[in-house]
Amino acid sequence: MGRYKDRRSPKVLARDFRYTVEMAVPDGGLGRTLDRMYEFHSLREITPYSGDDRHVDGRNIITWLFADPAIALEFGAEFNGTMLVPAKLSHLNTKTSCQS
Repeated sequence: MGRYKDRRSPKVLARDFRYTVEMAVPDGGLGRTLDRMYEFHSLREITPYSGDDRHVDGRNIITWLFADPAIALEFGAEFNGTMLVPAKLSHLNTKTSCQS
């Protein structure tokens, strides 16, 4: 048994949640937007999973993982994120803008 009971390994997350939405965290943090993000998941009865956060050009980048590409696109559009397309789906285009 792994160290953390009921925690999915990164390998399992990558297999089950192939669609990633990433977004830059504003300077003041996410604040109530984070509450809205969790509400988005709750309303669709899906468990929120976040991936590894990273830093780019002094900005924090947060990632959210989804099993359904339509929900990932909807989440990205609502919260100004970018959906990363799995390599197997498109070898030419690695990002899909969720912005209108």
